[in-house]
Amino acid sequence: MTYEVLLPIDPPTATDQHVGHRIARVNGKQVILSYRKKPQKMAHYLYETELKRDIRQRKDGIGTLKMFAGEPIIVKIDFMFPHPACTAKRDRNKTFARTVRPDVANMAKGLLDCLMSVGLIQDDASIFDLQLRKFNVPQSKRGVRVTITDELHEWYNSDGQKEMN
Repeated sequence: MTYEVLLPIDPPTATDQHVGHRIARVNGKQVILSYRKKPQKMAHYLYETELKRDIRQRKDGIGTLKMFAGEPIIVKIDFMFPHPACTAKRDRNKTFARTVRPDVANMAKGLLDCLMSVGLIQDDASIFDLQLRKFNVPQSKRGVRVTITDELHEWYNSDGQKEMN
């Protein structure tokens, strides 16, 4: 089974690495409280909202609770950022690899947490293969594309080696 969705939102520029801390008094003792900063909290909210909307609108039976539970899965995530304003006009309809912050591994952590909270995957420990990419694309193609599949036989043989075609 394969689940694919394009979330039509700008990828977040704040990651799970960007956590705020403050000192508060609780019962007369000083404690350090951690919290998510506003851009990160907004990204989590948008991810969950768009994933829930997509699951509700599907007619193919995808979206049952913990649909990818227990078996090894492959997850592919493409973060597609709109071109920055300094991009030359002749290059604005092209796709480029993005090599500036935020770092792609930290961006994926928040999205994987959202996939678990909406019930698409049971645990991110069951991910066998994780492919992450980030691009600068034209404004009309921006978003986050997520593909989840449990069909390992297409990519791997019985020895666990990736098959080259």
